[in-house]
Amino acid sequence: MEITTIKVQPKTKILLDHLKEERETYDEVISRIARQTKKKLMVKELIEGYQVNSKRDKEIAKEWDETIGDGLYE
Repeated sequence: MEITTIKVQPKTKILLDHLKEERETYDEVISRIARQTKKKLMVKELIEGYQVNSKRDKEIAKEWDETIGDGLYE
């Protein structure tokens, strides 16, 4: 596995130190945070998508409800 070195500010290292779990490497901390952030973003996007679809579905249902009294189904 290839290893890459990155430079971080001392305050960033302190933040990472506080986020580290027992025996966790900095690479593991950064990967965990990245995965959690990606998951939160995906959940947010899903919720937004469901809200848009819900609004659209309600509009379609309303249109169908309006056709009930038009004599086509009697």
